[in-house]
Amino acid sequence: MFLAMISFSLLRPGLCYGQKTDADAIPVYNIQAFLAEKLSSSSEAGGVSANLSQLAFESNPTLVISNGKFSLWGGDVPVVAAVDVASLEYLFKEDPGFEQIQLIRIILDQTDFDLKLDQLDHFKNLKYVFFVASFDLCPESPGNIACETGMVKDLFSGSAGQNDLMVFYQVVHHQ
Repeated sequence: MFLAMISFSLLRPGLCYGQKTDADAIPVYNIQAFLAEKLSSSSEAGGVSANLSQLAFESNPTLVISNGKFSLWGGDVPVVAAVDVASLEYLFKEDPGFEQIQLIRIILDQTDFDLKLDQLDHFKNLKYVFFVASFDLCPESPGNIACETGMVKDLFSGSAGQNDLMVFYQVVHHQ
C-alpha cells in the first residue's frame, strides 16, 4: 500500500503537501515590466502588448461588479470585467454579459482568497486576469518582482481550461 502511494505521488507531483499543479503552469507577470519588454520586441508580441495595454489601461466597455452590484460603463457589450474581491463569486455564475469579456480586473483589498480559474470556463473570450493592488504585496520587500509574482500565484488555483490565459498584476500607490 505504501509503495502504491509513493508511485502515485511520483506520477502526479504536486498532489501531496497541498501543492498546486495546474495554476503553477500559468505565467504571472508584472504588467509594466511585461509591456516595456514586449513593446520593444517582435511585431506579434507588440500586437499582444497593444491589445493588453488597450484592455488594461484604456477606456473600454466595462462590466463593474462591486459589493455584489452590477453596472455597465462605456458601452453595451463589455470586454472588461472589473470586480472587487467581495464579489468574486459572481464571476463563477454563467451570464450572457460575460461572453465578450477578454480581461478580468480584480481590485485587491486583501490577499486571503483563492480564485478558482476552472470556474471561469464560461468566459469564452477570456485572455487575461489582471490583479490590481493599492498596497504593497510584499511589505518587507516593496517592489520585489519575484516576491510579488509569488504572492499573486498564491491568489489563484486550477487550470485555465480552454483559455490560453495570462495573469498580470500591478501595485498602484495613491498619493
